[in-house]
Amino acid sequence: MSQNYRYPGVTPFTRAQSNIFFGREEDTELLYKRILREDLVVLHGKSGLGKSSIINAGILPKIEAAGVYTPFLIRFGARTTVAPLQRSKTALQADHFLLTRLLPEDDSLWKHAKAQQLQNDSRPLLIFDQFEELFSYSDAEIQAFEEDLAGLLNTSIPLRFRRRLEADENLSDEEEEQLEAPLQARILFAIRSDRLHLLDRLKDYFPNILRHSYE
Repeated sequence: MSQNYRYPGVTPFTRAQSNIFFGREEDTELLYKRILREDLVVLHGKSGLGKSSIINAGILPKIEAAGVYTPFLIRFGARTTVAPLQRSKTALQADHFLLTRLLPEDDSLWKHAKAQQLQNDSRPLLIFDQFEELFSYSDAEIQAFEEDLAGLLNTSIPLRFRRRLEADENLSDEEEEQLEAPLQARILFAIRSDRLHLLDRLKDYFPNILRHSYE
């Protein structure tokens, strides 16, 4: 018989243990409000202080209860055969007939996130836990990830989709409105404080990456 322990030690609280997750209500509420306000937030703290617990047992239940965002929890792990960009696409994996109609060959993060929005009528929230693991991958893999993620965050609708949209005379007004609706995605990076300096490597695509951080 499984038991939920109030103090699980170094093991992070899980989503299923949200009912016994106490003492971090203020942190959870402040971080939650920051996620609602800002499109990119960095959560940082020393190793073992509970970043994963706040995400699993604090943020995820609040996000799911509100129903405005659909959360996707992503971890890369130390360098593996699956690159960060592909692992992110797999987490979001979705399709929608409107997107397939326009660009069936597209496999971008924007396309998967937009498909999730169209399917669920909610905005995607990408949560990258233990984000420092990204930097165990090659420079080329890191650049591919940040470039595609920046496209998701900063582009209302990619030019390649807009051109196809404008050329398709069979789209209804309602379908055009669905495609033009802002994605309004949110991103949360959770990273150890002693690895915070590594985020400088992403400033080409995210120049203000630390503007909205929470310790």
